[in-house]
Amino acid sequence: MAPFFHYQFFTFPERLSHTSAGPDPVFQDSAPFTMDFDDGAMKYLESQKLDIVLFDDNAPMTGIERGGQSSGAMGDEVDDLIGTCAIPLADLAKGISINGDFDVRGLQNESRGKMTVKISVVNPAASTTASRAKA
Repeated sequence: MAPFFHYQFFTFPERLSHTSAGPDPVFQDSAPFTMDFDDGAMKYLESQKLDIVLFDDNAPMTGIERGGQSSGAMGDEVDDLIGTCAIPLADLAKGISINGDFDVRGLQNESRGKMTVKISVVNPAASTTASRAKA
């Protein structure tokens, strides 16, 4: 297994992690995001989740749309999706950091494991923050 993950936070560009190895990878991925705590940002944080999508770079590509069924003889092939981890962001709007283990769920909402995520808010009183996502 060669897992990596993808996410997009607020209006910032999409982010891909490096590829790790094994069934219990440690990414130590960190990215700062400087933002104003204006009405748009507050609404986003209060109402959205950060969806971190995990993939296996070693999985065979079937050419089937994600979640679709194969009608051919290769129906037992899997695509590269490991699962999705949804992180509620409402605490960040209150200046509270997020630090914990979150479920990774597959296409059928089955548990695929846990992901440890830490997102810190720095200096929210000054209307800017540097949030760091670490998985």
